[in-house]
Amino acid sequence: MGSQELYDWLDREPGLFRPSDVDYVHSPERIGQMSNVISINGGVELDLMGQENAESAGARQLSGIGGQLDFLEGAFRSKGGKGFICLNSTHQKKDGTLKSNIVPCIPAGSVVSAPRTMIQYVATEYGVVNLTGLSLLERAQAMASIAHPSFREELLRYAGEHFGTR
Repeated sequence: MGSQELYDWLDREPGLFRPSDVDYVHSPERIGQMSNVISINGGVELDLMGQENAESAGARQLSGIGGQLDFLEGAFRSKGGKGFICLNSTHQKKDGTLKSNIVPCIPAGSVVSAPRTMIQYVATEYGVVNLTGLSLLERAQAMASIAHPSFREELLRYAGEHFGTR
């Protein structure tokens, strides 16, 4: 798993590499003690409140959570840290239609992998939003702003009906 050059470099720089078990690597407390931690994770879908599903398509399990929540929490605790959820704004269904990965709410039967309170930044190909400290309406408007343009009006309409209007 790696070249001889890599192993030689690691041998010369023992302070830069520490193989360890998952309890050490994924410790939010330890991660939070470092400054400026950037956590970059992928998601399946996010809703307008910022809740994230990183594991399922409906009730069909796609993957496990892995260390995502640990790294999001660690970055949240880190002085200057930032946690990012990155995803494509859409995916193509089997019938060829486009479906938004930013949805009004996580569908029943799907997993909520990370609560809205742990989601700081969300990035799609349409931009990056910071959800920290925003009201539900403001979160919904921010999420709609990075959705695929074909879905923005529908998402904003839902936000107005369910989270109030300004």
